[in-house]
Amino acid sequence: MLQTPPSSAPRPPIPLAPSSPPTTPEEIRAAVSQAIAQSQLNEPVIASITLCGPNRQRPIIQAIRSVAWVDVHVLIDTGQPGSKQTVESAVEAARQNGVDYAITTIEWESFGQARTAALQFARQVCSERFSDQRIPLGVIVDTDEILLFGPKPRSALHQLCQRGLTNVSTHDDRGYYSKDRVFDLRKENRARFVGYAHEYTAKALPGAVVADFAFHEEPKSAAQNRQKFERDEVLLLSQITDAVGSALLDLEAVKAAVNRCDKQLSRWYFYLGTTKQALGRDDWREFLQMSADIDEAFPEQAAWCSWLIAKERYARYDAAELKDNAERLAIAAIAAKSFGQYPMAETAWLIGKLHHDRKEYLLSLAWARAASSFVFAPRLNFRELDASRWIYDLLLWNPHCTQTERAAAEQALTEMGHAEMVEVARKNAPKIEVQPPISTG
Repeated sequence: MLQTPPSSAPRPPIPLAPSSPPTTPEEIRAAVSQAIAQSQLNEPVIASITLCGPNRQRPIIQAIRSVAWVDVHVLIDTGQPGSKQTVESAVEAARQNGVDYAITTIEWESFGQARTAALQFARQVCSERFSDQRIPLGVIVDTDEILLFGPKPRSALHQLCQRGLTNVSTHDDRGYYSKDRVFDLRKENRARFVGYAHEYTAKALPGAVVADFAFHEEPKSAAQNRQKFERDEVLLLSQITDAVGSALLDLEAVKAAVNRCDKQLSRWYFYLGTTKQALGRDDWREFLQMSADIDEAFPEQAAWCSWLIAKERYARYDAAELKDNAERLAIAAIAAKSFGQYPMAETAWLIGKLHHDRKEYLLSLAWARAASSFVFAPRLNFRELDASRWIYDLLLWNPHCTQTERAAAEQALTEMGHAEMVEVARKNAPKIEVQPPISTG
């Protein structure tokens, strides 16, 4: 069902340019207005797209206000109890923005189905309300997000459109992970989302990750987070079971299912593993390990699975009074596997830290240097926000660190607000040369 506000009547066609130059004031004014209208043909028409879930009345107002510069707000009533109240709040925010809006109601099946329906409806709205000579762009903004652009968002999106990109991903404002957020809505670039939860675009589209466009996600309470994780656990288990059956942790059965029906099973295993970890389930490692074992298409994700497992094991190893060398070697093997799958600063740091714990300072320094070379490397997803702090600290505690490295690490930590770490290292870090390491484990 399409609902439109009174101000959303179809716009009249733009007249052709006059055959002779304007001479009178009236003709000049008309020519200026016509030139402005003609220039708008070269700009994309931009629609914000929001799934209106239940009981999100307060956060959706901020979400809609963050995209007040769009041409139309497309609002999707998900048909769940409490979603209509969310839509009402979104409409009020749209009116305050002075921007047209359009509403449709869908029958909820999954996040993937809802996202696809939202893009299709936005395409319809742009086609009906705006000139077909303008490229329609859809900007997804969720109810718990605020989109962060530079000072000229429309100009930035226009430039992206001119580059021929059909979808644009952006990181959150911490640089931790990315989401697809901008879509070219023309039919030839039609995107389809799949997935019961943690949906993704099934069709590979020419795209890019844009640095000066980010989103800020509203923090959730502990109760809200747990509710979300419990919902996702059910949905992801259902998605995997539909493909694999009951043999959830049988590697051969899972690989067969990947080849047979679902190329993205590693994605669902990854998100189920991290969801179970957040809920404190005992089997979370098994699901992350399965994701790492079956993922050949997305090595960054496979490496991150191995990293999460190694990081948790190292935390337990480091807290133990008696250090088990066999456990140290096992952790190093997992970290090395992760680094081989996809070189990341985090795993290089962990291998260096394991060597440091054994006073194998030369090997530790080599891995710390490797980590520092990767810490600011571009990544699509998955980044430890404290990785640079860990690496600088590891360098400061190494007696073989050069004066230049030490000075740079001290400056970086001080600028990051960790001057106390610098002072502790100055007082306590080993200062004498040690014998070259014998162990290479």
